[in-house]
Amino acid sequence: MAARSILQDDTIPQLNAPSLTLAFLAVTYSLLMFSSVAFASSDGDVSDTDQRPNIILILADDLGWNDVGYHGSEIRTPNIDRLAREGVELDRFYVYPSCTPTRAALLTGQSALRTGMTQPISSFDSPGLPLYTKLLPQWLGEVGYQTSLVGKWHLGSATPAYFPHNRGFDHFYGHLGGFIDYYDHGLMGAVDWQRNGVTVHEDGYSTELITAEAIKLLQHRDKSRPLFMLLAYNAPHGPQAAPQSSIDLYSKIEKEERRVYAAMVDNMDVGIGEVLKALQAEDIAHNTLIVFMSDNGGSSEFPASAVSHSSAGNNDPLRSGKTFPLEGGIRVPAVAWWPGVLHSKDKIEQMITVEDILPTVFEAAGLPVAALHTPEIKRDENRKLDGISRWNVMLGDAADRRPPFVFGMPLAGAGVIDDDWKLVRLDGPPLPWVDPTTELFRIVDDPLENSDLSAAHPEIVARLQPHIDAFDAAAGEGFKVNPIKMLALQMISATGNIRFTPYAEALQRESVTVSGDLVFNQRNRHGDASTGVQQYQQNKSYGGYVLLSPQNASATYLIDMEGQVVHSWPLPQEMSVSMVARLLDNGHLLRGIKRTDKGRDKTGPGTIIQELDWQGKLVWEYKSPGQQTRLRDDYYRLENGNTLFMAFEEITRAEAIALGATQERIGNGVETLWPNKLVEVNPAGDIVWEWRFQDHFSSAMHGNQNDPGRVDINITELNLTEVNRDMAHSGVIDYHAGNDQIMVTARIASEVYIIDHSTANYDNPQAGIEAARGPAGAIARRYGNPGNYGAGKPHVGKDPGDRLFFAAHGPNWVAPGLPGAGNLLVHNNGVGRSGAKPENPLESMLWSLRRLVLGNTDDYTTIDEIDADTGRVVWRFRAADPQAISSFKMGSAYRLPNGNTHVTSGQYGHLFEVTPQGEVVWEYVSPVSALGALERPLAYPFHPMQTSYRVSPDHPGLRGIELTPQGTILELEPATAVGARMATFILRYVQNGTVGKVAVALLVIWVWRRWRRRRAA
Repeated sequence: MAARSILQDDTIPQLNAPSLTLAFLAVTYSLLMFSSVAFASSDGDVSDTDQRPNIILILADDLGWNDVGYHGSEIRTPNIDRLAREGVELDRFYVYPSCTPTRAALLTGQSALRTGMTQPISSFDSPGLPLYTKLLPQWLGEVGYQTSLVGKWHLGSATPAYFPHNRGFDHFYGHLGGFIDYYDHGLMGAVDWQRNGVTVHEDGYSTELITAEAIKLLQHRDKSRPLFMLLAYNAPHGPQAAPQSSIDLYSKIEKEERRVYAAMVDNMDVGIGEVLKALQAEDIAHNTLIVFMSDNGGSSEFPASAVSHSSAGNNDPLRSGKTFPLEGGIRVPAVAWWPGVLHSKDKIEQMITVEDILPTVFEAAGLPVAALHTPEIKRDENRKLDGISRWNVMLGDAADRRPPFVFGMPLAGAGVIDDDWKLVRLDGPPLPWVDPTTELFRIVDDPLENSDLSAAHPEIVARLQPHIDAFDAAAGEGFKVNPIKMLALQMISATGNIRFTPYAEALQRESVTVSGDLVFNQRNRHGDASTGVQQYQQNKSYGGYVLLSPQNASATYLIDMEGQVVHSWPLPQEMSVSMVARLLDNGHLLRGIKRTDKGRDKTGPGTIIQELDWQGKLVWEYKSPGQQTRLRDDYYRLENGNTLFMAFEEITRAEAIALGATQERIGNGVETLWPNKLVEVNPAGDIVWEWRFQDHFSSAMHGNQNDPGRVDINITELNLTEVNRDMAHSGVIDYHAGNDQIMVTARIASEVYIIDHSTANYDNPQAGIEAARGPAGAIARRYGNPGNYGAGKPHVGKDPGDRLFFAAHGPNWVAPGLPGAGNLLVHNNGVGRSGAKPENPLESMLWSLRRLVLGNTDDYTTIDEIDADTGRVVWRFRAADPQAISSFKMGSAYRLPNGNTHVTSGQYGHLFEVTPQGEVVWEYVSPVSALGALERPLAYPFHPMQTSYRVSPDHPGLRGIELTPQGTILELEPATAVGARMATFILRYVQNGTVGKVAVALLVIWVWRRWRRRRAA
């Protein structure tokens, strides 16, 4: 609804004022305010002379009735007391007995019966405040208000659609969940502290940070527009914590919990005082309406007082507290303050509820309340307001009779207040022998709820009971605990990235995550599994052919979607494929091969790149020219006919130290290390361009480790010297012709780098090489681990900080013209995703052993599509059983023309195709293993394959070629040796039986004993 449509009904609410002077002032003010609104444009712009009031709602969390100074508390609250003294004290202000329902009613003006928000939001019941509800910041934003929420939300975080900055708030700073740690801002291990959907890592006490942000927003507001701010402190909600200086102020309080609680309230009051000073300094205090309240009573009663994050509130002399429908749970401290408009007077004893705030604020701002009750809204049950404006009451007028106020909390009880009467049902503990009790009070005369009148007035009980029944219906007949569902959700989160990832980013990623079922489960493998095609939905698959080169195969194969080989390029004897093969547009095959006996030897001669014609005849070849250019595993044919590849070069220990490497980085006994580099050669084999990691290393020694254009030389993944000699551990590349950029992974750093190729100079190759070594060759963009270069929080222990990639592999740009064009697709291997490697040497060894022998850790792979501009995940595939794919050594993913994604989970030779919705429509397991071709896959990661490619039937390289099925790879590979067959039988037996568990235990003991002997030696 645009601002102009709000103003179509220009009815000005009439005031029934016993004081003619007050009535005249109020009506005059409303007319002035309405005039300013009338000049607002339809897009919400307002004139510089807009005089509508600024509105600040201050919400305390779990503040008890007797926790403010003006109620006689031992806690000093001079600033809250000032609001009550200079404004109006709302003596009978009612909220819901728990957090979420109160906040929902505050922002919607609707009852919990209408919104369904009857209890605190958790992952077990509701995703959040329904998206169809219209919130106060949306109403005010439409007429030109700038809107902000500073502090606690707790109205939904299932997806970013529920985040505050997507619900009408221009700015959000604070936390999404129900509570956080006051200093590390954590929620069950995850950081829940953000600014507009992005986690911020800040040191400081949350109450003080919230105050500082509020003041900053006041100082930097758009002064031509009125401001609406919800200042929602998490204080004094638990877990209890406060600065020691604040705690020391209450040394006379005997109980420690109450001392800390008092300090928390004190600190919040100081913050409110700072906000009042800022209003004065900005000269807007005279035109600012403040409403202060608590969201529910203090946590003084079981079960609220029993939970680990409870507080020590005091609701005396009211009965009970948080979660209960009694006065101590729902009647809270509240005041309204507006200098010159709201005048100090006796307490306002007329009933006002949290549902009334929205229409009250609307009228106070001079906006037509009739706009909240248009015929269109009245016809829509989801949009009707239940609250009524009480602005005239705050101005001192007589109160209109309010509709019944219905409230409650599943498992605790429910109630209704109708005029002078209050009916409550107290549920008691959920035990079969405990029956609920019903009590009736004449609440105006009996605010302490001492006299139950239910027996004397059964007719009133009968009249009010339907309201409680309606609450039960809205709450789903009470909160039904589903242990199985709760356990399942906990298991998902335990193996997911929410638990130890910053909350905002985790939820953002969850919101774009899709899942699908895989037949082959890499975690729960069974001896009766088969190799070959596992599933195929022809009508949903892109189809075509698959080009694959398993590491231990005797050929490179082109197979159809049924797993039948339609063509192959045999390998020379005693040579193995270097994991990657590409079909060129001329029908030739580009692949790398290496000597089988040197396949894992990084000091060996390196890979040989070959171009073969369709018949397998060699038409071009490039061999490593020496130790300084030993080819690695990936290569790419550029459009100009040149070939781009990744290579090793060699530097000495002294050279590494000069670059900034530390002793810990290099390791003992290491004299040479192998940085990676990109090399481009022309068809004649001449090097015409190269880019070297060693030219763009940084280090603490040189003071440039936070330079985003450089890579910290001392970043390592594992404390294994031989692994770390391979500096950067980069092996997979992709090229973007439109941008003339190269993308590479650095497995050790868990990052993806974008390298600018425009430094190449084919007229003067040496000049291009020199340019790539200088500033022009600096890393253009990098993704996945900003903690590596000071742009984010680093991974520490089980907290991954801002880390996104975990030993990622196989990045590819989404090609132009395809869904998501320009984005990055990354096979995010997941190494360490569920926690860092243990620091204890023995645990570390067992962890590594389990990884290498079983290939079965807590890690799990996701396929991530990354927005190239923002670096954020915009699509993610995770297996329905997250650990069904776990490929710590290799893998790739790329987008198909129909929008599906082709995935190679490399270490198991596991290929599959997944739709944008997460449905797996084709799945294949390579039969090729380190022990030969197998009908059933090994239980261990012995089927390695770096990547595979889908080949379209209309691929230029297939023109004029007839493809005929020749059998499966299993049928065409050489027969497996008897020894290998026996080994596979034993491995399966070990995996599937009790003997296996015993064997693994004995192996662990053997390795451990050898390790102890070596350490002793």
